[in-house]
Amino acid sequence: GQQDENEHCQVPGCNNPGPFSTDESNNKHYCSSHIRDCDDCKEDHYVGDMHIDPEDKSLAYCESCYQDLFRDCPNCHKTVNKDEILLPTRRNVYEMKRGGCTECSAKCNSCKRVVEKDTPEQNDGEYYCSGCFSEYFAYCEKCGDTVSIDDSFYVENDGEFCDCCYNKLYCQCHKCQKQLPNQMPQNM
Repeated sequence: GQQDENEHCQVPGCNNPGPFSTDESNNKHYCSSHIRDCDDCKEDHYVGDMHIDPEDKSLAYCESCYQDLFRDCPNCHKTVNKDEILLPTRRNVYEMKRGGCTECSAKCNSCKRVVEKDTPEQNDGEYYCSGCFSEYFAYCEKCGDTVSIDDSFYVENDGEFCDCCYNKLYCQCHKCQKQLPNQMPQNM
């Protein structure tokens, strides 16, 4: 609130003339250069005690509002909006035990376990923990592409193959159904 003209700014060395406002959190008086409204609670606060919004540098918050709105990511340690924190599930036993934020982490598309975004277990932009990925997908032994287990071809002692690579490398005996390596004719 506004104070009478005999008050002075509480910032050492500041000689700015009034009017002055009071920071209710510390009951000190400040000139208009050293006080501003919190962008959340709208109360006057000394600018030196305020926190700048990590995303929008034009916004500032008092200590209380900042603590209510933001958290440090337990994985990448970046300060983010608390709504961007992904909390771990009971499945997060060994990895990402403390969760992460939406910038460095994602939820497994199947079991919802928190996983790091830089994990190689992805398919069509969806993230998977290693357990769910190996349950639903495989890497083609020839080209390295990700293929759904339902669409892959397993060849004993050789591994999983996508449709294209399998058809180039193998054929199936019509009598015994055994998978045999394709053999190129010698005269070609």
